[in-house]
Amino acid sequence: MEAHEEAYQQLEVFRGFLCLLTNSQLAIPFERIHKPINKVRKGKYSSLHNEEGSCVNDSYYWFESNHVNKPALAFNDDENDYVLKSIKYLVGKFNKCCYKHKEVVTKAINIYVSAFDESNRHICFLKAWTSLETILNTDNNDLLIKRCLALYGAESKLLEKQNLESLRLYRNELVHEGDNGTDPLIANYMMQNFIYNMIVRFNLKYAGLFETINESVLFLDNYNPDLKELKMRKKIIDKAIKLKEENTKR
Repeated sequence: MEAHEEAYQQLEVFRGFLCLLTNSQLAIPFERIHKPINKVRKGKYSSLHNEEGSCVNDSYYWFESNHVNKPALAFNDDENDYVLKSIKYLVGKFNKCCYKHKEVVTKAINIYVSAFDESNRHICFLKAWTSLETILNTDNNDLLIKRCLALYGAESKLLEKQNLESLRLYRNELVHEGDNGTDPLIANYMMQNFIYNMIVRFNLKYAGLFETINESVLFLDNYNPDLKELKMRKKIIDKAIKLKEENTKR
């Protein structure tokens, strides 16, 4: 059971990468039936295998009780090359992450891929928000928004802040008032974009730089101010370190 849980978690990371690469950035459905956003979904059954491919126990398997059949996802040659190149890049970066940092990245990806498997768009949104809280290591909404905005330039920061504030407002209404009839489909696609930025364009891009998720968000907290303020902070920190070293020698 433990071996399957560990293997399945890693498989979900791989599937999460595929979903981050292949999911639509926006879609307008014309059907009344709500379908999951994820284009790569779990099969009905899974089993545990040895390294060479043989099944550990062919009478022991796991199944998805809510599985719905879906046509296989097919790519043309250009799409296939893009996905293959990108997935190798992401897996390579993931494997370079330090152990404790990788644990949290794994958790965030697993929550993300589980969220976008949901047909219920409200549950999808709440799970996606949890994924963002996990990768940003906070459940404080103000701090979450501040850390999300750290990577954006001045020309786009104001717009993205308005987007995040609208998502926060929707999240609070959903938590405190329940399903109020508002369709969160667009909000879910917006959430996916922010999750992609935090996982792929930040935590995986700088794989190996951070020992823990605390170091990752500390970087975001200090990257947010302008260059002049960063230099001022460095000057103060360097002075504090010097004084601390002098006091330690006494």
